Amino acid sequence: MEDKKQTLITLADTLEIEVDMLKEILILFFENMPGQISAMQAHVPKHEFSEIHVISHTLKGTAANLRYEEISQTAGEIEALALGENGFIEEYEVLFNKLSLQLAHAKMQIFYN
Repeated sequence: MEDKKQTLITLADTLEIEVDMLKEILILFFENMPGQISAMQAHVPKHEFSEIHVISHTLKGTAANLRYEEISQTAGEIEALALGENGFIEEYEVLFNKLSLQLAHAKMQIFYN
């Protein structure tokens, strides 16, 4: 398994940006994600599916651009559920919890490994 520094270098090379710029982007990504998940959670009981769709679509794309495929896939599952304008609150909560765990794992690999 790559260590933290090598992981950052590899990702920065893949994205064709400097490591310091990547660090700034990742800090912003990980700082903003919990708020985005909370925002989606707040929209579920109100059946505000279009808002959930917009947030989840943005998260899906951002995660994909940063090569976090699992996070992108989970955000895509939330997006699909919202696009169908259905789903039980419990279905969303399972996906939000999954997304939160994936984020925590990704953050640990980059910043605390």
